[in-house]
Formats: sequence, structure tokens, C-alpha cells
Amino acid sequence: MKKIILIFCFLFYVFPFSFAQEGESAGHSANGESLLSEWLFSWWYFGDWLDVKRITYTYDRDNNRTSLTHQHWDEPDWENDERELYSYNPNNRISEHLFQEWRNDQCETLKKDVYTYDVYGNILTESTYNRKPNQPDLVYVSQTVYTYDERQNLIEFVIKNYSSLYSAIIPKYKFVYIYDSSNNMTESYFLLSDNGTDWEYNQKQSFLYDENNNLIENDVWFWYNSKWNDRSREFYQYNSQNRLMQEIWQLYDNNTWENRRLRKHWYDEKGNETEFVTQNWGGSGWLNDKRYTREFDGLSNMLTETEYKGKDSDWVNAYIKKNTYDDRQNLIRTLHQSWKNNEWVNERLEQFTYLNPLGFAENKMPVIMIWPNPGDGIFNLQLPFNQIKPGRVKFEVLDMSGKVLKTFYSEPGPGNLKLDISSSPAGIYFIRATVNEQVWLGKSLSINPAKGISSVIISVVCGS
Repeated sequence: MKKIILIFCFLFYVFPFSFAQEGESAGHSANGESLLSEWLFSWWYFGDWLDVKRITYTYDRDNNRTSLTHQHWDEPDWENDERELYSYNPNNRISEHLFQEWRNDQCETLKKDVYTYDVYGNILTESTYNRKPNQPDLVYVSQTVYTYDERQNLIEFVIKNYSSLYSAIIPKYKFVYIYDSSNNMTESYFLLSDNGTDWEYNQKQSFLYDENNNLIENDVWFWYNSKWNDRSREFYQYNSQNRLMQEIWQLYDNNTWENRRLRKHWYDEKGNETEFVTQNWGGSGWLNDKRYTREFDGLSNMLTETEYKGKDSDWVNAYIKKNTYDDRQNLIRTLHQSWKNNEWVNERLEQFTYLNPLGFAENKMPVIMIWPNPGDGIFNLQLPFNQIKPGRVKFEVLDMSGKVLKTFYSEPGPGNLKLDISSSPAGIYFIRATVNEQVWLGKSLSINPAKGISSVIISVVCGS
């Protein structure tokens, strides 16, 4: 599937499957080099930071996350709340996901998800087992079945739920996707069934693209009185670099299209989004709602994000996030402050602790520059060829299952390379670079959502 269309009113239908991460830094660091081992939350209370919550992570020898544990601080120690456990098949694809909770000092499994895959690494089934009240064992309650076309585009998935009427798991929801020859999603349908065999339309979306495969229009309809009826639509505009500049959302009401929301974007020369503004329609014009400004360092790490609220025709301070990074470009600290009485006041602090990927703990990784971030699918890579022996570099683009989607080569020169994955399927990807016997890991990238891919983790590995 080429595009993830992140439309706020239809997000679940368009992108149904992902393994959740608690924010950008959960699991892997921002640069893809280190593994997050602890995420600590503190609140500002009468002039001091009080630890209130933490999440700890463990990994196997393949750097797959094996556990995630939520704890709260209860003087004098941390108390367990919840835990998630992960198991993987021989291809390092997640096979089982357990959700557990501590009750009366006992850890009980409340939910289990089991996954199967095809030979291409596409997920085929996701089966869910829940523990019901007053029952000691997990009970099979639902299953999602995925279908793909010959180009590995997701074309259908069906959610089956347990029906007390039929005393069985029966199909309940269906999502259907249609693509053009460029693998752009052009239509999606949401259907419902009461008996598991007869389907009724509920909602439909259509997507239009320009010659650069940028999404330029998204229309939403609902099924009523045996026909499709207009619900909403959204228009997108881009600059010459194919970066999203403007979004306008309209709602169909009283037989006419009405403006509802406008969003504008600005970028620096590296493609980092430095500002975006949201405005709401006030009947005769656009009214300020929220504004965000961002500052980045030379490696495109976001240093600050300031939020402003609209007040008449002006903006007033509301909230700010301040980020700190270590020498490996890992995000290690985020300070949250709010604007009160004409000054910034501490509210919340997040601190991150990392492990290096297993097997690379003693290596000092040279810096790999990757920009822009976020981008539109075309990235620049600068490898430190002055730190490696001359040799031909082999690059491979891999999906989350480890399947190689694309291979290309480049001779070491000044070290500047261009990576084009703008036509890749939507999701998370890895780039593996091989030259001689040295190993590097790069940094994560974020691609403009309207361009299609929500996020890309570039893991550049030079070695056998």
C-alpha cells in the first residue's frame, strides 16, 4: 500500500494496523541507534520535580522489544501497574502480544493478540483473546483477516467479533481499498454486517493526486437512503518541493459546502516544518485557533516547540516543549512549560534513558547526516566515507518484516547520497547499507502525512 492517508475523521479505516508506540521515542531512539530502556515522567510540585510514572523496556538479542512495564511511584519505591510482553517468530515478526495488569500483587493476563503472516511478511490474521470477569482463562473474542493484491497492497480487511446471538465469531466490519497503477489509494469503503454474510455500505472515501503523487483532495460520503451523500472534503496544496503548504477542510451542511478549518505550514531550507497554523471559519472569515513554531539544530533535531492560542487577530503564548539530546542524537529530556502570569512555568518533565543495540555496545558510531526531517520521501544521506575504507556501498530498503524491497549501489565520493522512497508502501522502513565490515546506525525520519508515509526509520548499517 503506497499511501497512508492521515485524515482525522477516517484514520482508523485507512490505516488499521500498527504496533503502538508510546510517542516518538518509545522503543527506538530518534536516531535509530539506541534502544529506549526507561521513560520517566515527573511533575513540578511546589518548586521541585516529583517522579510519578515510568515505563521500562527490555529487548532480545535481535533488538526486538520483549517487554514494556508501566509503574507509578509510591513512596518509597516503584509499584507495578501494567505490562506488555512480546514474542517473535524466526523472522523477527511479532507473533504474540500479551497485555497484563497487577492486581493485589499478582500479575494477570487480560488480553492476548496472536499474529500470522504470509511469505512476503504481510500480516494475514490478528486474533484477540480477552479475559472476561470471573473467568480464569482467556476467551477468543475477535479476529481481523487481511487480504492483499499481487502488488502487496492491502485491499481488504475484515473484523470478526463474537456474537452472542450466533454463539460464534462472525464478520462484523469490512474495509475495502482500491488503488491506481501508481499504487495510490483512490477509494476506500467501510461496510457493516449484522449476520456475517450480508453487507451494507456505511462510509466511503475518494482520493485525488497530482502528477507528483501528492494527495490534493479527499472526499468523504456516508450511505443513506440507498445512495452516497456528501459529508466532508479536504483540499491540499504543495510548494515546488512537494511540501504540504495548506489544508482546507469543508463540511457539507444544508445542501452547501461550508468552510470549517484551515491549516498552513512553513519549512526551513532543510525541509523541517518550522511553523504551522490552524484557523476556524467564523462565518465570514478565518479566525485564529492555534499556532506552533519550532526550532531545530543543525542535525534537524527539534529543540523547541511553542504553542500559541488565537486571541482576536493576535497570538498569545500557551505552551512550550524544550528538547535536549545526547551526543548520539538521542532525545534524553523534554521539558514542558505553560505560560502563566507572563512567564513560563514548569509543568512536566520527561527523561529518556537508552541502551545501544545489542552487539554494538562498545562501538562509537560515526555521525550520519540525514535530511530533511520531516521530508516528503526524498532524503539526503551523508556518510562519513573518510572513516571507512574505500569500497562500493550497497543499499537495501527493507520493510518491518525484513523483506528487501529495493537494492541500489553507490561509489564512495564526497559522501552525499540521495534516497528516494516516495513511492514506497506506507509504514515503517529500514535502510541497510553494506561496505567492508563497519557498522553505523542512522536517525529516524518523518515524512509529511499528506504525502503518504507517516514515519520512516532509517537504520543505516555498513557491514556484512
